[in-house]
Amino acid sequence: MATTEPYDFWPPFIFNSWPPLIAASLGDLENRLLFFREHFAEHLVNEELPTLSFHCLKNEENKWFTCSEKPSTSYNDELCDDLKEIILNSFPNKIRITNLLEIDSGNISRLLINEKLESNIGTIKIWDRTISADQLKLIGSSVKSCELFDVVVKSVNKNCEASLSEIIQCFPLLENFTFSGGSVSVPVSSKTVKELLKIPHFFNIKYFFLQNISDKFDINEFYNSFLKKNKTMDVKLSFDSNISETFKQKLSTIVNEILESETTDFWPPMFYGRFGEIKNKLSDARVCYCQIKN
Repeated sequence: MATTEPYDFWPPFIFNSWPPLIAASLGDLENRLLFFREHFAEHLVNEELPTLSFHCLKNEENKWFTCSEKPSTSYNDELCDDLKEIILNSFPNKIRITNLLEIDSGNISRLLINEKLESNIGTIKIWDRTISADQLKLIGSSVKSCELFDVVVKSVNKNCEASLSEIIQCFPLLENFTFSGGSVSVPVSSKTVKELLKIPHFFNIKYFFLQNISDKFDINEFYNSFLKKNKTMDVKLSFDSNISETFKQKLSTIVNEILESETTDFWPPMFYGRFGEIKNKLSDARVCYCQIKN
């Protein structure tokens, strides 16, 4: 096989265990087989190939791993622990993920998030990557839970960072959203709150956590236009350590108003940051609301 180059048949790949996507380590022979498979795949332009379906798919250091669960297994928002490496990039097939996609590292633009991926993902988790808003849109239509850790999202025009509202718009069924990390700040501006409140599905989110928020965020607008009416979303906001004293005073005023009102008509937010006892004060109010809610 190694000495012929006609594409009269699809060269097989050699496996050492079932399922057949689990590859043996065959050194140079493995690389040569992959070469012939990839070149043969280029001749399949007019062929209708079956879609490869996975329950969980994880990328770490440019290697792909999947679990043994059947793709039809119900969505559970968790990465299975019985992961095995697969040789994914050599397949020309379209790909469907039914539970969770996790990207820990690697060039995700080249590896997966493109037109080959059919959007059926329930949860997406990405660490320490740069990704475009277009890529998020490709997979976002079915996503219920999105967790971004130290992730930079580029806007559609690729010349600037996408706003928080642009990111949220990528996920019309979103229920849980986390934007966190130590090196990347939440992309907010003075317009962010108004932009978020124009998105109909923003109000369907159940859990909303932002970290490293700058004092560009209009906290007064967010409190008066949304938080004071919010009964269904668990909001947790962690502010940058460099926020101004003026902004800290705004936070203190909001917290004091919540505590003095003793109301249970809305779900008190949680504020995190280096500004005194705000977190502890809000914790009691949140506990009280949750007890009444339940």
